[in-house]
Amino acid sequence: MELRINDVNFSYGEKKILSDISLCIDGPGFYSILGPNGVGKSTLIYCINNLLTPQSGNVTIDGKDVKSFTPQELAKIIGYIPYSSHTSFPLSVADTVLLGRYPHSGRLPIPA
Repeated sequence: MELRINDVNFSYGEKKILSDISLCIDGPGFYSILGPNGVGKSTLIYCINNLLTPQSGNVTIDGKDVKSFTPQELAKIIGYIPYSSHTSFPLSVADTVLLGRYPHSGRLPIPA
């Protein structure tokens, strides 16, 4: 799998958050995005997951723009757990990880 970020720009109103961000990740591995608070790490992840749309530039997976994937197709490729969750039901860490299997199995984990 190749993840490519091409000249991505994103602003919240007048506040520019991402400016001409480009990156290519080709193949399996463990990758990290590091930086101080407020520099756009989460915004970049949201753009990769098609939760936000860049004002310019694009994000592709294997040459296909993430905007053309259905949410279920994208969930089969990218596992994403937000840093905060406001769920009203208890899930163990194992159950939370199993949520990543939902796009493949169509079943949610059932807490014990």
